[in-house]
Amino acid sequence: MTDNPTLLSHTHTEDDTTLKYMLKLAGPMIITTISFTIMQFVDRFMVSRLGTTALAAILPASLISFIPAGFAMGLFASIAIFVSQSWGRGEKNNCSNYCWQGIYMGLAYSAVVVAVMSPAAPAIFKMMGHDFKPAVSQRRLGRAITRKKTERDAWLPVVYEGEDSVVQVEYHGSAHINALGKADGLLCVPSGVAKVEKGTIVAVRQI
Repeated sequence: MTDNPTLLSHTHTEDDTTLKYMLKLAGPMIITTISFTIMQFVDRFMVSRLGTTALAAILPASLISFIPAGFAMGLFASIAIFVSQSWGRGEKNNCSNYCWQGIYMGLAYSAVVVAVMSPAAPAIFKMMGHDFKPAVSQRRLGRAITRKKTERDAWLPVVYEGEDSVVQVEYHGSAHINALGKADGLLCVPSGVAKVEKGTIVAVRQI
């Protein structure tokens, strides 16, 4: 036991009630919240490039995803309390231990949420009155499409050209997200097909 009623040293002279001191303590949480807000803004900005329909679709999805996320945020916020107490006692090893336990719990919780929400998502959105029916139009291919790997179906971004034709947008694979921002729709090349000739009537799924 100690006669010192606080965890601060006797040489501590900074006033704990000043705005400067409070901002110093709250700084990391403020930065975390701002970064999360920026991430949401960038996410919605990228989706908005796909059209208003895509943007409207992610809003109810965000609400649904926030339910398990909010539970986790409240649960794991308790870890900050244990870390703060350990830091105040000078037990820095316990700080890292609590942090790692939080990471392990988060990974386990994420796996459970994905396992439960993935099969339940269609039923949830059906209860909300959402019935997704993609708009599909028949168009003439304005430029031939070729590919090397034909083991599976390929969904390729295309842009409208003229009144009834489409051409493929420059596309370097599924990681080329920027190509979707330029596309008007998606064209499916079935597995086993290496080339689709110019002038072929194709089904384009609007985005």
